[in-house]
Amino acid sequence: MCRSDRLPTGLKSLPLRIGFTGHRRNKLDSALLALIGPQVTSVLRAIRSVSETPVEVVTSLADGADLVVADACEALQIPLICPIPFGVDEFRSDLPTDADRLQFDRHLATAREIQIVAGSRTTRASREATYRTLGEQIIAQSHLVLAVWDGMPPAGPGGAAEIVETAQDRDVPVLRINALLPQEVSLVVGDEAPCVGPVFDLVTRVLGNQ
Repeated sequence: MCRSDRLPTGLKSLPLRIGFTGHRRNKLDSALLALIGPQVTSVLRAIRSVSETPVEVVTSLADGADLVVADACEALQIPLICPIPFGVDEFRSDLPTDADRLQFDRHLATAREIQIVAGSRTTRASREATYRTLGEQIIAQSHLVLAVWDGMPPAGPGGAAEIVETAQDRDVPVLRINALLPQEVSLVVGDEAPCVGPVFDLVTRVLGNQ
């Protein structure tokens, strides 16, 4: 059975912040991205319809799923909060294509808030520490996490799997879109078994007593 825990009451005076994490383009082919986009939009639309307070999405605007959620937020007029690791210019230069950089520029220009996550890429250890800090920062300011994740164990620090694990450890609800089967959405809270169901039902379960 689905765990019945919901978000704490008393959020009506605050924006509902949704932390986003998802795989980069090297793990998502174009066919999957084409399916993920509409599902992300569906989940965000359901959250906005149920929430009694304005919605914001926290995303680092990395290539792949993060830019997909940014496009969905643009269409739905949901403001973005953007924690950017290493600094804007350095992170932007790491995006793999010109199209990604154009998307990044467009969304960053209209972001409600830009947060620089200080760090260094000079060593592997410093890069990993920075991405881990980024993941921690996303979770710390989020009431729930939306993850596009394939269900595999962490491949590196600050990735989708690690952020989902950390959110579970802290009892932050996670709405997961299966990256390999995007039509499947599940709710994970703490160490309870995932609950798979219709998007609106899962969102209502989390936000119903907001």
